[in-house]
Amino acid sequence: MVINTDSSSKVNQSSSKTLSEFQNDFVKIKIYKKRYLALILYCFLTFSSHLQFLQYTTIPTQVKNFYNVNSFVVNLTGTIWYVVYIPGTFLASSIFQRIGLRNTLIIGSICNTASTVLKCFSVESTRFWLTMFGQTLVGISEIFILSIPPILALTWFPKSQISKATGIGYAFTLIGVSFGSLIASFTVPNSNDITDIGNGFLKMFLFQAALSGLSLLLTLFLFENEPPYFPSEEQAIAATSKSKQLAGIVNFLFVATSIPGSIVAGLLLDCARKNSFTYFRYFIVLPLLLYTIMFIAFASSQFVKNEAYTLIIASMISLIDGTLPVISYEFGGEATNPLPQSITAAIQN
Repeated sequence: MVINTDSSSKVNQSSSKTLSEFQNDFVKIKIYKKRYLALILYCFLTFSSHLQFLQYTTIPTQVKNFYNVNSFVVNLTGTIWYVVYIPGTFLASSIFQRIGLRNTLIIGSICNTASTVLKCFSVESTRFWLTMFGQTLVGISEIFILSIPPILALTWFPKSQISKATGIGYAFTLIGVSFGSLIASFTVPNSNDITDIGNGFLKMFLFQAALSGLSLLLTLFLFENEPPYFPSEEQAIAATSKSKQLAGIVNFLFVATSIPGSIVAGLLLDCARKNSFTYFRYFIVLPLLLYTIMFIAFASSQFVKNEAYTLIIASMISLIDGTLPVISYEFGGEATNPLPQSITAAIQN
């Protein structure tokens, strides 16, 4: 490895160089322990934001009784995330290229914290509009948070650890959703007393506001935009604007193509519901088949280095992945009947 202390030779100044040209420019390669701090801070941020994703749809009865709204509006508290996130993906990709990783996360963290603070003032039966605005705001924060794991891994981690770092980052997204559902179920009582429900909402919102505020402070004071030197030669080449733009497109496809996948899964299960044997067989065979296709698609993408093929594989994996939650929720509800489905859904998340 060739070392040069002149950091001005970084790839940001030229996105079209080959690996040999970078080596000729004496790019210094170094791995920093701070990469773990960057990952921990991101995990804390995405965890705190995703606590809010299903906090209303998990307790629909309490929400309807307290705010005097119908089921459609309750479901809209979760759907609004997708409505905001999908069109905002390309905007976020453009903003990231201009302001960098740290500032992107700060914007997301500010939106996340603001949403939790607003919800603390929404604990009134006539202020559902304010809590919906808070949900919209945290949905906006996901534009700047959700697509970060592969970018953070590429920026801070060596090639041998990129997949692990990306997986950990996304895992805490799901952990946040799961804990958010559990917290809502145990904090807000299913009571006929509106005062008890309101107190439960206030406790939940205050906890989330404290957590989000702490995450914002840690991001402001501890998160660094990038290490002084690249963690590997491959990352030096990959960290170009073209690579980051491709990552944004892939992230958009993951969200957009998962939507029809969930709809198709619902239609298949409804068609098979009349025959109990066929219905149960769908639960067993369909996930195994889909996971097999996903594995083959993912494995092949490791050998075919083509952008178009990568986009096709990303769309295919996301389409299949969108069917799995529907099948999982349906099976969980059938297997644990007559327990409330909100409990099984929270555990499965």
